[in-house]
Formats: sequence, C-alpha cells, structure tokens
Amino acid sequence: MADGTGTTPAEATVAHEGTLAALAGGESAALHHAASREFLAIGRWGAAARHAARAAELSRAGTAQWSRIAILAARARAADVLGRCLDALGDGPNVEPSRSEELCDLAVAAAFDCARRHEWARLEQWPALVDRLDRMVPGRGTVAALRAFLAARDGDAAARDYAWAAGEGCTGAAQASGLANHYRYHHRFGLAAAILDAARHRWPTEARLWLDAGNVAAERGDIRGALACWERVFDDPRLANDARFCVIEARCASERRSPTAAEVVAIAQPSARAIEVGPGPFSADELASVLDRHGVAVVRGGLPEHDCQALLPRLEHNLAQAYVPNQPPGDSTELNVPLHFFCDSSETAALAARFAEIREQPIAAWHWALEGVVSTDDVWRRISGMTTILEAVAKRLGGPLAIDRSLGYARAKLASQRRVLPFHQDARTGYWEIPTIAMWMPLVACGVDAPGLEVVPRRLHSLFPVGLYGGRERADYQSYPASAIDDLIPPWAVLAPLLEPGDVLLFDSYVLHRTQRLPGCQGRRVNFDARFTLAEAPPDLPDET
Repeated sequence: MADGTGTTPAEATVAHEGTLAALAGGESAALHHAASREFLAIGRWGAAARHAARAAELSRAGTAQWSRIAILAARARAADVLGRCLDALGDGPNVEPSRSEELCDLAVAAAFDCARRHEWARLEQWPALVDRLDRMVPGRGTVAALRAFLAARDGDAAARDYAWAAGEGCTGAAQASGLANHYRYHHRFGLAAAILDAARHRWPTEARLWLDAGNVAAERGDIRGALACWERVFDDPRLANDARFCVIEARCASERRSPTAAEVVAIAQPSARAIEVGPGPFSADELASVLDRHGVAVVRGGLPEHDCQALLPRLEHNLAQAYVPNQPPGDSTELNVPLHFFCDSSETAALAARFAEIREQPIAAWHWALEGVVSTDDVWRRISGMTTILEAVAKRLGGPLAIDRSLGYARAKLASQRRVLPFHQDARTGYWEIPTIAMWMPLVACGVDAPGLEVVPRRLHSLFPVGLYGGRERADYQSYPASAIDDLIPPWAVLAPLLEPGDVLLFDSYVLHRTQRLPGCQGRRVNFDARFTLAEAPPDLPDET
C-alpha cells in the first residue's frame, strides 16, 4: 500500500538503476520511455513526464502522443514539460476537442495545486500558459478561473470580470462550485461570489450553488444574505444537513436570542457510544456504517498497547533532540511535525542537522526536505496491520486506498499550551476534490488531563464558512486561514471523546474538529495521524512507437 502502488521507493530505485545508468551512457527514445514508466510506477509523475517528453522529442512524436504527454505533465504540475508539449502541439485545433478540454482542466488544476502548496515560483510560469490554453479551447471556464486568480494576485481590477466569465463558461454546477472552492481556499471571497453568481444565472435551481453562495456570503460578513441562500436549500435531500446546521446559530445571532428547544433537538449531539466500535471484534461493515452516518468513529483498542509503549519514547526522544532545540524562543504554539520524527535513536543526529537547515521553510517543505534522512516504514507497517479498520475506510471511501506519506504528522500538546488549532475541516486545506479519511491515534490517554480533539459528529458535504480572527484574534487559538466561524457552530453539538492509548479516531475531511482545551490541567498528549485517500489510477503514457 506504500504510495498507492505496492512498491516502495527503495525497491523501485533498484529496479530502474540499470535504466538510469544506461541513460548516463547515451540517451535513446526507448531508454527514456523505460525511465518514464518506472518513475510513473512509484508515483513520481513529474520525472515520468520529463522522460516521456524527451522520448517524444527523440522519436519525433505525433500530435496524439504529445497530447497524452501534456496531460501527464499537467497532472504532475510540470509546467516546463507542459510548455514544451504546447510548443509541439502548436496551440492548434489539431488536438481532438475532448483531449484539449481535459488538458485545459488538468492544467488549471495543476496551477491551483501549486498555489495550494505555496509554490509561488512555479506559479509564475502559468500566465503565459493561460493565453495558450485559452487559444486551444476558447471560453473554457476553468481557464478563465485561473486567469481571474492570477489577475487578483497582480492587483488587476478585471479579476472579478474574469471570475464571472469563468462561471458562464463552466460545464456544470459542480465545476463552478469546485473553482469557487479554490478561491475560498485563498480567501478570495469576491472572486468566489462572482463565479457562483454567474453560475446561478445558468443553473438557478442547483442547491449546491445556493449553499456555497450562502457560505461565501457568511465569509464576507453578510449573514442576512447567507440566511436567504441557505433557506433555499432546506428541502435538498443531500445538502439540507449543511444549511440547517449554519442557520440556527445565524438566526439566533441576527435575532439576538437563545436557541429554542426545537432548534437544539434539530442539531442534537449523538451520544459517545453512537460513534464507538469495539473493544473486541467488530466488522468492517459496522465501522463503515458509523462513519457514513456521523462522519466520525472511535475504534477502541485499534493499536496494541505494546505498540504505543514502543513508539512513545522514540517520538519523545526525537522531538527533544531535533525539533525542540530549533523552536523560536518563547514559542508557545503546538508541535506538529512530520512523521519522520518516528526514527530510531541512531538517526537522530542526521534528523537534527537536517531540521536545523529547513526549520524556516513552510511546513509543506519539511516533508520533502526530510525524505531520505530517516525511515518511517515502521509506523506505516503498524498502520497497514489494522486490516479491519482499513477495510472499513476503503468501504466508506468507495475504492482502493492510498496513503499520502507526506501528510502524516506526529503531534505533542500540553493542556496548558496557549495557542492551539481552532475548529477547521481538513477539506478546507485542500481535500475537497477527493474523498479522504483521517486516522488519529493517541499514544497516551487524553480527554481528561491531556487534551484530545473536539469534534462535531455530523456529516457535512461542503466547506464550512471561515474567517481569520484578525483584530479580535483569540489568545487561545492560532491564527489559521482555515478557521471555521465559531459563531455558526452550535456549542451543544460538540463532542470531546475520551481516548485511551491505542484508540483510533477516524473522521472524514468535512468533519469540524479542533484541539481540546483543558484549562487548569497539566497533562501532555502525544499522538500521530495519517490520511487515506482513494488510490488514483496512473495516467496513460504515450506509445513507444
């Protein structure tokens, strides 16, 4: 299950050492094709795209082959390769329309992915590509959406007009909603409102567009406008849950009153037992059913106690040796570090040295910079042994699983810690496009003396309204771009499950959750987490002929 392919990077490296060595001695189209396929097998799509492009150049590939390589390059966020492909294709109508449309949409998704990862230097390559994509498929909504985003970054007043054009050029309500989510991720709420307004003119009965428009209105501070949109969704069989959840607190705030008894019942908190399975035998169907109903499940005793006892001192040692000495003086924020810190003590010196070099980089860069320094196979082997849990997660997601190793974290929290994460959804940080389940495992008891998690055990299907605290920033929460608007979350709907070492908390990417605060307590919680997504089928590669 490593990297969704069943092949570890070390195994694949040995397998294609011969190919890379042969290329060093003299390149050929066949060798570049071989290298491309081998890199693709381990999920290194960027390298695969570059070798495929070079093979195409050497073999004087035709239009169909270059269009397939372009799609691979777009999926890999390889803008340089995509540019070479467009050079070969000539921007022209010689590419079949369905391929051109797919290429445009994937290229835009790749550009937004660069922005989501804060790869701003890579994003600088995209403005020139936007013009070429627009010539390839004139009026494509996705391309107009990217043009709006790039214009807004440059302060161009035409950005809102581009966003409106994007809404008019979308192929459906789902596409408009997805593009609006990209804007909302970057707090470009004006652009999100524009694309949704244009889309609602085209599809005035689509509940998804009204729900998203209400959420964006709330993010812009227009609660009355938000209520008007949400009330249009009350009868939708799938999205009414989201709309009604927001409406009760919004109505109470606008009418300056407390919730009625009927409103409290409407958003009732399920009992703790309703979200539990185990201890003892349980079926994957039972667990998947709990997840499907509540979005949250607790598996009692999912990780054996002896595993917790083995992992805890290793993590504590490595945090003390590598992370803590490099913290800024006086920093009182929580510790969130990549799972690379579950290394053996013999690797601590290398880890500490590498971390000292990269500690100023964005957190996403930690994972890449630490690759190869230490091995995390021991942790993933334990996770892979939770077969019933993994089967249930696969049932809930609807297909084979992939583990994104770059998104495994070890975390340490003190009950007395001043600044912790507020309510948020993992989907808001980039997981709205693909179903995702988080697996959260404490190595110590939490919920009484040591802080656990607070969750809202309610199935949601949309990105909850967010807002930075700004001038009213609360001293006990970090300023976090994905912070949910607390005033829209009924406090009686929040649950803080008590967890023992080895219990497993599962929740989907739309579940609202935050760090639990326990004033007056002194316990320290240590946990690690992982995220599962659907395994993505590898893109097709060009033929070798």
